Amino acid sequence: MNLGGRWLLAILREQFVASGEGLSWCATKAIDFARATELDDGIYERAALLIDHISLAEYKLEGSLAECRAHLLKTLSKYPLPPVTLATASQAFRGNCLRTAG
Repeated sequence: MNLGGRWLLAILREQFVASGEGLSWCATKAIDFARATELDDGIYERAALLIDHISLAEYKLEGSLAECRAHLLKTLSKYPLPPVTLATASQAFRGNCLRTAG
């Protein structure tokens, strides 16, 4: 399940945080993914802390949203997308289409 959690966090970074999606929503999703996949490497705590910082930045009490976005991107950068290699057509027809090329 940890691999699934790491993959979801990488997708979250690539598709939502970098594209400008709401920071609170992204940090909350990171917590949801960590909880659902039982990923226990500190991401839950870091994302919860980020939600607090985002609230302070939104009310212009401390920091900026740009700083919060950069910090969230840095936090999620610890979860890179794994490389994907696909089987060639000849490998797929040899009986195992899930075999990786190479």
